[in-house]
Amino acid sequence: MSKTKSIAGIFTKRLAFLTKAGCFTDIRWEPQIPLKNIILSFCLMPILKAHSMLEFDQKWSRDILFKKLFGKNVENRKMVSSDSTLQRVARWIDQKETARFLESLLSEYRKLDAWKCPLVGKGLSRKIGIIDGSVMNKHHLVALALYGKVIYPVRLVSCSGRGMELTEAKKLIQALVEDLGPSCPELLLFDGLYFTSTTFESALANGMHILVKCGDPEFRTVFKDAKFLFDAGQLAENSITRKSGYDENRLCSWKMEKTSDTFAGHPVLVVHLVEDYAKDKKNPHRESWIITSDLALSLGEIREAAHARWSIENDVFKKLSGLAATKHFHFKDPRAFMSMLMLFCAAVTAFELALQILAQDQEFYKAFLDGMKVTVSGVDYRMFRSFQVGIFR
Repeated sequence: MSKTKSIAGIFTKRLAFLTKAGCFTDIRWEPQIPLKNIILSFCLMPILKAHSMLEFDQKWSRDILFKKLFGKNVENRKMVSSDSTLQRVARWIDQKETARFLESLLSEYRKLDAWKCPLVGKGLSRKIGIIDGSVMNKHHLVALALYGKVIYPVRLVSCSGRGMELTEAKKLIQALVEDLGPSCPELLLFDGLYFTSTTFESALANGMHILVKCGDPEFRTVFKDAKFLFDAGQLAENSITRKSGYDENRLCSWKMEKTSDTFAGHPVLVVHLVEDYAKDKKNPHRESWIITSDLALSLGEIREAAHARWSIENDVFKKLSGLAATKHFHFKDPRAFMSMLMLFCAAVTAFELALQILAQDQEFYKAFLDGMKVTVSGVDYRMFRSFQVGIFR
């Protein structure tokens, strides 16, 4: 089988991406453009780095080679779908169907064993989730990303404004066990905004542990008490564990000190982490405070989990903004914006999973790369260019 047919087969058969894109309810009476083509147009925008619907319309939708991917019926049309069509559909598309489309990749995510990962070399593989909020073009949202071999933004919900992230995060936590089933995280990572007794109680009541990273030791009494204990020196050595080392990957020296306490009536570990980056002239000394309800975590795992929390910023929010300029998309309707964003997330995740499938055959994967530097946009675009005529028909 040729390389192009193999890659096309991953999307059409194994991921069933085209079939899933055709399962949306069309409310139009006499549509001239199949709704599946419009859904796929949304999905291809971040892959093609189209930073606006107008750019997609002018640069791609009218391109003869692009139209050929959708078959002869589209090839003879002026375009696949215009920017005005995309905008209209985004306003009425069923958001529940869009959410199901995004979550439909979970089964393949599990098959690839991309949903578990050890925080340290030979540590226990864990199912980890990260919840955080963001603001994109004045739209507030909360996202849950599964942290593994692939960072999978599996759930996105809008919130009415700043300060409402906690309410939406609580709803997310309460729905995870039922909605995600075996893919439900065992450990949830948060930043300091979510350091509340409500968040702890919601996670623990639903069978999940929590880890929160903060920068201010004065933020909560439990941090103040730990700081007082760490500063006490020899008087408190029996209740403190200390460790230090050098991180060759991040090029920083680090030291940690850990004690135990209670928060919201639950036993927790409290950790003080200090890292020194000699080559970072702007921010060489970094200090953070970490609290977790998972008492089985080692200091090394706690440190890696604290770093992993940033992946939702780097591998979800910033990635989407870089690929499709989501920070600047002009959608006043939050429903339309969230539907578009979920389609973007589904597409990026599908291409990431396809890359994992390709990597299972090292010779095939090497031939596919052909010496190119591995970047998200570069590899995804190369996969897209390998699609044969009529793949989206």
